[in-house]
Amino acid sequence: MHLIRDAHQGDIPNIIEGIKAFVAASSYKIDTVDPLHVENMLLGLINSGDGCVAVLETDEGHFAGCFVGLAHAHLFSGQRMLGELFIYTTPNARGHGGKLRRFAEEWARDKDCKTFGIAYPVSESHLEKVYRRWGFTPCETHWRKELN
Repeated sequence: MHLIRDAHQGDIPNIIEGIKAFVAASSYKIDTVDPLHVENMLLGLINSGDGCVAVLETDEGHFAGCFVGLAHAHLFSGQRMLGELFIYTTPNARGHGGKLRRFAEEWARDKDCKTFGIAYPVSESHLEKVYRRWGFTPCETHWRKELN
């Protein structure tokens, strides 16, 4: 059994380790993880009414994953939306990401969000099937260019 709760400052080191593990295993390998920056971002989100930061824990209280998102007004419509910044489950908790997604959806509804945007790195294209099963539909493709 796994439970989900709002994150607090003491969860930040585990979230940072999750980010590092994710980056090491995905196409984000070209990125670096700045722990101090991540900590400051997470603290800002935790202390903001617009930040959704949640952790997934085992019954024994061990970190098993997290969701990080930001609610904001959509540029075009002005309607509130939740944008996923990071969703992660540890290898032992694979298959429990849907719990994090459902937690985030409920949080978003409570914050009057009308939509929920989620993404995945190109190296994790198998997630397209998962996201479709969860009810998401493709709406745009993001491209990236390194600027020197």
